Amino acid sequence: MSASYTVGRSPQADIHVDDEYASPLHARLYQDDAGQVWVEDLASTNGTFVNDVRAPLGTPVRVGPGDTVRVGRTALPWRP
Repeated sequence: MSASYTVGRSPQADIHVDDEYASPLHARLYQDDAGQVWVEDLASTNGTFVNDVRAPLGTPVRVGPGDTVRVGRTALPWRP
């Protein structure tokens, strides 16, 4: 794995979002060895969405250029 970042409301998250609807450690974004970017929900309360489609718990979802990842009410557009 090339890089991995947690996203959430906790100050310990690599990507901190000030959003009461985000869980403390809401999701994980990572890049695999082939350079593909993925998001994985970390058992968040309100779910993780890619382009308004909820990511299944425990199943990484590929994120491509122009996609938007949403945690809580915070939208994170992916621009490589």
